[in-house]
Amino acid sequence: MRLYALTLCAATAFAASAVIAQDNLITANPDAIAAQLQAAGLKTEIGTDSAGDPSITSIAADSNFEVYFYGCTAGKDCLSVQMNACFDAPEGITFEVINTWNFDMRYGKASLDDAKDPCLKMDVDLTKGVAASTFQSSLKTWVELLGRFRAVLTG
Repeated sequence: MRLYALTLCAATAFAASAVIAQDNLITANPDAIAAQLQAAGLKTEIGTDSAGDPSITSIAADSNFEVYFYGCTAGKDCLSVQMNACFDAPEGITFEVINTWNFDMRYGKASLDDAKDPCLKMDVDLTKGVAASTFQSSLKTWVELLGRFRAVLTG
């Protein structure tokens, strides 16, 4: 009976690890990342950035954003992604607004470009892959942050 219980535990653990492995998301496949965005109801367009690495263009919370792939080797086998949205602010945004955002918000860091236009960025480490549900949670956080950031910018 004891051997049966150990065998059952080992089989259950193996089956659970197989399910988790099937749910992994690897950054080397921009199509899989695009599919996750599409599963969240977002439109996507896959392209490449100026370095030849994959990128995805999308829109959420009435804001255009890019998904950039980092740590790539020859445009493949990437290790992480960064969601990035920049906004045109003709009057510019003050460092105080950006600093307050960064102080108050745990996720989604803001910065200013040379023209004092604000950008919001959020990194997702996918070095060993993550479960699709984990990526969806990160994506949900990103969309919420975009909406909040846009509200801060529009006053």
